[in-house]
Amino acid sequence: MKTSFFQKVILRLKTPSEEHHICAREIEETKFSKKHKQSGWRPTDRGLRVKNEAEDISQIYSAVSHPFRKRIIEIIGEKGWSTFTELKRELQTTVGTLYYHIDMLKGLIAQDERKRYILTERGKLAYKLLVSDEERFRAVGLIEKKTPPQTAFSRFYTSLKGFVLPTRLFGLIYTNPARMVPETLLIIGFGAWLSTASGLEPIMLFYHNPFRISPLRIVLQYVVGWLVIFALCEFFTFLFFRRGRGGELALLVGCAFSLLPLDIFPVAWLLLAKTGPFFYLLSAVMLLLQAWSLGLLTSTVCLSKGLRPDKGALVSVLIAYINLTIVLFLRF
Repeated sequence: MKTSFFQKVILRLKTPSEEHHICAREIEETKFSKKHKQSGWRPTDRGLRVKNEAEDISQIYSAVSHPFRKRIIEIIGEKGWSTFTELKRELQTTVGTLYYHIDMLKGLIAQDERKRYILTERGKLAYKLLVSDEERFRAVGLIEKKTPPQTAFSRFYTSLKGFVLPTRLFGLIYTNPARMVPETLLIIGFGAWLSTASGLEPIMLFYHNPFRISPLRIVLQYVVGWLVIFALCEFFTFLFFRRGRGGELALLVGCAFSLLPLDIFPVAWLLLAKTGPFFYLLSAVMLLLQAWSLGLLTSTVCLSKGLRPDKGALVSVLIAYINLTIVLFLRF
């Protein structure tokens, strides 16, 4: 059946034109943009926002993947707030460990005006995720990067790192420092005896070759140097990171173990000091042993005071600079 001219005109009037659809769509988009103007949302930002939210959730999963940090979020979320003492009693852990995990939860928890720990907005999101879907946190291990197969070089590097920075030894010192007190006294006594036998004057992390010095003074300086290093660690961790009481014995014991590499230098001095060409070699050995001791001292500060490695390294470097200033002052 053919359509007449008048029927085509009527059908055209009843059917919305393409221009009409375009105008209607522009009106809807204008209304939508006005609605979300204050929030700063734009239609082109949708994918970016979804990506940022996914990254936030991934960061939250990583932050609370450790059982201690997960439990801290749960304790604060259930009560609304918690004090440091309550967290320590609930977790039954040491001060240094608790400080470390609190640092790792930066951005998820904060302190109010009464120094109580509360959840931030991201912390509340983490608590909701923990409560609503705990199984999702077990999937965090699935998205972690797979470690590639170790090569001969990587195995050698791992072994060397374990020897230079024995984390298991410092873990033992940290978990039960009172048990390591006899070994600590033995290390200090052995180091003082080596210094006396070589005739070198110990100045904290340095050795000085004096013209003449009594053995008793060498022993006293070795012991005092150990105690000064401990006191400076306590002072700087409190001054910069507000690490108060807790972990003192572990830090004292760890400082003694940090001096072990330096005990090699008096032996090298006794073997090579009589020969002139080895002077520069001894200087290089001294620098390497000092770097080793500073690495051990950094591990000690991190474990005993619950600091991240960068903060522990800052404390060690400051002590090294103070030590160098003292040595230069005594020489000139």
